[in-house]
Formats: sequence, structure tokens, C-alpha cells
Amino acid sequence: MGDSLILVSEDASGKISGFVQLFPGLSTVGMNARWTLNDLYVLPEYRSQGVGRALMSAAADLAQDHGVARLVLMTQVENKRAQHLYETLGWQRNTAFYSYLLDVNEA
Repeated sequence: MGDSLILVSEDASGKISGFVQLFPGLSTVGMNARWTLNDLYVLPEYRSQGVGRALMSAAADLAQDHGVARLVLMTQVENKRAQHLYETLGWQRNTAFYSYLLDVNEA
């Protein structure tokens, strides 16, 4: 497996309508595989047509097929539309951990 996996959605004419990118990793606490869903993008003209939902479901199916125990992602606090999608697909908001970022170019 390479550095990441990318799933692409196409419309009936073969035009790309969106993608999801997954980065494999290992949970040192659980000692099992976990993938980070780093990017989900759907072209604006395809939004509200189920493309994002289909990509997220395909990502979960692929993870299950590969024996991955958990998918994780982060989203912006203001991105209510994405949060709604994730939660309707069974994703649970993490309330046990804080997320920290360090911009090493400014440290």
C-alpha cells in the first residue's frame, strides 16, 4: 500500500464529481490499524446529490475489507454541513481529546 488511498466518484459521463483520501496508520494504544480520512471533496454542482455520502460509505467499506479497526477525521468547527453528513453516517464526535496544531514555520 502507498502513502494514501484515493476513492473517486464519477457521474454517468465519466466526469469526476468528488473524491475521498485516506491515510493508513497504526493506533499504538489499540495496536490496530486505523485510517485517517484527510480529505472529502465534492464539486459544488454535485453537492446534495449523495456523492459525499457514497464516498464516505465506500471509504468505510474499504476500511472494513482491509481489517481496519477505525476511521478518524477532523473537520472545521464551522463546517456544519459536513458534520451533519458524518453524524448521519454513524460517525461520533470525539469529546475526550483536544486537537493541537503547530505551525513549524512560525515556531
